[in-house]
Amino acid sequence: MDNIDNNNMSYTWLSSKGKFLFWWMLFLFGYFNIALTNAFMPDRDVTFCINLALGLFAFERFRYRGDDSLYVGRNTIYIWLLMVVMVISAFVPWIDYGQDLINTLISQRFNYYILFALVLYAIRPDEEELLYIFKICARLSVVMFVLGIFFPNWFVDVTKVKEMLVSRAESGSTDIGIGCPGFGLLVMYFFFCCGKLLQSPRTKDILEMMVLLGVIIAVQNRSTLLGALPVFGWCMFRMRSRNKLLVYICIGILLIIAIPYIQIIYNSLVEETQLQLDDDNYNRWQALSFYLVEMKTKLYHYLIGNGVWSISGEYTSRMITAQISRGCFISDIGILGTFFYYGIIPVFIIYRYCFVALKDYQVPTALKWYAIWMIFVPTIHPYLMLSADGNAIIAFFFYFITYYSQKNGYINHNSELQY
Repeated sequence: MDNIDNNNMSYTWLSSKGKFLFWWMLFLFGYFNIALTNAFMPDRDVTFCINLALGLFAFERFRYRGDDSLYVGRNTIYIWLLMVVMVISAFVPWIDYGQDLINTLISQRFNYYILFALVLYAIRPDEEELLYIFKICARLSVVMFVLGIFFPNWFVDVTKVKEMLVSRAESGSTDIGIGCPGFGLLVMYFFFCCGKLLQSPRTKDILEMMVLLGVIIAVQNRSTLLGALPVFGWCMFRMRSRNKLLVYICIGILLIIAIPYIQIIYNSLVEETQLQLDDDNYNRWQALSFYLVEMKTKLYHYLIGNGVWSISGEYTSRMITAQISRGCFISDIGILGTFFYYGIIPVFIIYRYCFVALKDYQVPTALKWYAIWMIFVPTIHPYLMLSADGNAIIAFFFYFITYYSQKNGYINHNSELQY
């Protein structure tokens, strides 16, 4: 990325817009909640209203007025199209099951967080400030993840901690963490950190990337590892540094020290994967079968989706029964779950951004890798999956792609020099 490796930004250098966005991100991604034993603002509806108010304030207070504004029709049309699809899809449960239309629109309210992309387009934050915010948030995520290992009761109720530990012991789980707020931000920033290796990385850049990778491994999410490990390996292989050999030796020593734990995780994940892939009742297979085959019985289900289920009714009963009896959780299938809720148009939109990332030389290589991960491992991305942080991450992805592909006077960082 342009100048990211020499970015010496500090909080005091942030603009008023940057400082506002910094504190808003800490609130939006739940850092305050988890840091204060999840009791600061536990009600999702309260946080939704606060975030809506903050978004409207930012839209008006920090609106970018320059000639190269990103808040133009060719960019905003895709976000408004998503909103139109969400409204239209709300009629499907009403037609199929008699579900109240207003209840459906309310039930999907957390997907309206995708409007955060419009706020980003309107205020047009600079890359240096955004990446500084990402860096600080990623470091806070690391600290909270580590604290959660040794002091889990700081983050989760004592009773829940005991239940979780018993469940892990019974299943032989190698999980060690309790929570990692802002994990999506951490992963996206990790991709940017990998890109530094293709330039002239400093020692602290490499150490930072290794720490983030350590947390990603410790979280043990296979879909995330499928995106992070290949990118890490490729960037280490193509690293541009005069001390390349020394770096390899140091990383080798660290791997040797950590190999017992890594081996345990690796064996556990491989064994779990083999069992699940061979099991016809594996919950992800069940979810794919239920949401994409059994529930899609009409043509308009493919075009505008099945809609979001509400608080009661036949539709809700079918969804809850599938979760309880078959383990069919829509969050397990990521973007494919988006297809279930809203049909083909939102899927087309997200892959349209991925296509722009891959074809436009102005988009940093880090975002190209991220786009490839979204394409080949769609099950991990909570796109329009009723979560604030999931939709905010997608909004950031949309913004970054738009920002770089339309940035005036951007340096041609083609090939390995991109990032």
